[in-house]
Amino acid sequence: EGNSVTALVRTPDNGYHLAKIGARLVYGDLSDGEALKSAVKNRDVVFNLAAVLPHHNLGDKEYWETNVQGVENLLRVCGQFDVKRFVHVSTVGVYGPFPEIDTNEKTIFNPSDVYSKTKAEGERVVLDYWKKKRLPVTILRPTIGYGPGDTRPVFLPLFSLIKKRMFISIGQGDNFLHTAYVDNLLDALLLAASSPEAIGEDFIIGDDPCPTMKEIVNTIAGIEGVGLHSFSIPEGLA
Repeated sequence: EGNSVTALVRTPDNGYHLAKIGARLVYGDLSDGEALKSAVKNRDVVFNLAAVLPHHNLGDKEYWETNVQGVENLLRVCGQFDVKRFVHVSTVGVYGPFPEIDTNEKTIFNPSDVYSKTKAEGERVVLDYWKKKRLPVTILRPTIGYGPGDTRPVFLPLFSLIKKRMFISIGQGDNFLHTAYVDNLLDALLLAASSPEAIGEDFIIGDDPCPTMKEIVNTIAGIEGVGLHSFSIPEGLA
């Protein structure tokens, strides 16, 4: 959209693709106060997409330092520089591993692991800055994001197993796996940054319709041009 963008990244490798399309890079992390000031100064909107994720397999301390204390560090700097909007990316994981089909923004949190517990606490910190300090914030809770360049151990191993015909379904595959395609997530981020009605609000972000595991697996098999095994492993046996 022609906006000037600054990206806080930990290493040049992490920011390579962003720099290539014109983003200004600042090196540091959420514990580095000077890097945060350099990144936030003269910015209208701050998107917080930084987090320690489940597959990083770090200690509890690292999750709390980044997903809670790091969020507070960033909010403090945003308050100092009068940022016009703070968009915080959380996760639907705060509702627990097996949420109800009709989960919505009013559903009570039920985090089950250190990642989702720290993301829930990070949300509390963000809302406190809105309620007590009137920093304009919006919280997004995406479902499972995916898209080109995604190397996280979610869909990439699934593509690999299906391509090698090593994938065997557990159960009938009628369980839902709610996805959020990167372009749709980007639309949500831009709306969260620009809509006056979004201030102080929180939103679950996911694709419509929500696919089943069977639909996802069949789609990937079609893309790869391979067949699937006709049998599956019963859930009880698995």
